[in-house]
Amino acid sequence: MRGGYRGRVRMTVAERLAGGAPLAIRAIKEAVNIQCRDGPRRALRALDLLYYDRLDDGLRAIGALIAGGRQLRAPPLDPPVRPASAQVESAYPTGRLTEPEAKALLAARGIPVTEERVADSAQSAVAAARSIGYPVALEAVCRDLAHKSDVGAVKLGLDDAAAVRAAWGAIHAAVAAALPDAALEGCFVQEMRTGRFELLVGARRDPTFGPVVVVGAGGTLVELHGAVAISLAPVSVATAHAMLAELSIRPLLEG
Repeated sequence: MRGGYRGRVRMTVAERLAGGAPLAIRAIKEAVNIQCRDGPRRALRALDLLYYDRLDDGLRAIGALIAGGRQLRAPPLDPPVRPASAQVESAYPTGRLTEPEAKALLAARGIPVTEERVADSAQSAVAAARSIGYPVALEAVCRDLAHKSDVGAVKLGLDDAAAVRAAWGAIHAAVAAALPDAALEGCFVQEMRTGRFELLVGARRDPTFGPVVVVGAGGTLVELHGAVAISLAPVSVATAHAMLAELSIRPLLEG
């Protein structure tokens, strides 16, 4: 019985794939017998095949494949115009960019960003804040730290020089406690912006699908909602609207 799982799974999968139709595999987690429950999973993993414990997860995956296929078959978008002054991507370090590097990359391509300065001391942070205008935000510039707010390396709503100096010391202490060996390059002084809500927009190079774009609720709403929409890059205007329509915060976006 135990040795038959791999053969049965292999035969079933081969038959379905031979038909040319998409195949979604669901592992029945409700099975009482642990051998019946886990044996097929082990066989599928050995065959390097994905499976789903929930039927709705499998259906969503099929829907995503269909949508991705439509996007790949769509007419190609015009390539973005690179300003003559834009720094080429190869000039940046490989791996994760710091926020100043990422924002410089966006600004060079015409994407609006907040006014900001990189400070290497508490004194220069105060000077930058005066130049930008209070209130400001202060956050660590550290390539080794992906989620700065989780360790207290972001301070918001700083209204005067004393608050900036205190935030500078608190951020350095927080980074040293969380990552003693991290290379802290300074702090990012930014103007504070307010609005009805925040939206998260990001991009990454997925090892399987290549460049992808993600959009979702930003700020504290990320943890409350957790819903995001993901699409293969490049994203057209129509696809961007469709991604926003998928979000649970759509009523907020529509006012």
